[in-house]
Order: sequence, then C-alpha cells, then structure tokens
Amino acid sequence: MDEFRPQFGVQRIVAGASIDPQLTLSVGPDARTAEHLLVTVFAMSAPDVRRQWRVSAPHEGFDLPLRAAIGLRSGGVTIGNEVGDELLDAARRLKGA
Repeated sequence: MDEFRPQFGVQRIVAGASIDPQLTLSVGPDARTAEHLLVTVFAMSAPDVRRQWRVSAPHEGFDLPLRAAIGLRSGGVTIGNEVGDELLDAARRLKGA
C-alpha cells in the first residue's frame, strides 16, 4: 500500500434513529478470509492519479499486539445463540493463533 486517499462521503444515518443499528454497520470491506481482505485493501489503496486528495504513504508496519472485541449484547440488538456460539468459538481460535 503506497497511498492514503481520504473519503469525503456522507454518513447515511437517519436523524433520531437508535444508535443500535449503527453498531451493526460494516465500515470497510467484508470478506470471508484474511487473504480476500488483503486483496481488497491493496486494490483500494492502489495509486490513482485522477484523485486530487492523495498523498504517498508507504506502509512501514507496526510492532503492536493485535486485539479484537466481540459485542454479543449491543444495547437491544440480539443475536441468536447459534451465532453467539460461533463468534465465541472463533474468538477462542483466534486467541490461540
């Protein structure tokens, strides 16, 4: 990844709506595997000279521990037991990776 391109889009959140649906929104690419995400992120960060708002930003990496959060109960949004069990199982497997 060699370029940072800020996005100036409008957030599509209805005024007066509960915050709960906002917690379940997906911001960024969705994929079934890390490899698919990698391809998507590299495609999104490829240089595009047509864009006025861009700056070279070579990726140097970070030496930080990876962390993730799981929200099984997000203020009124409920998930099925089967989904919750799968999420917890995935978290256990990721923790050991």
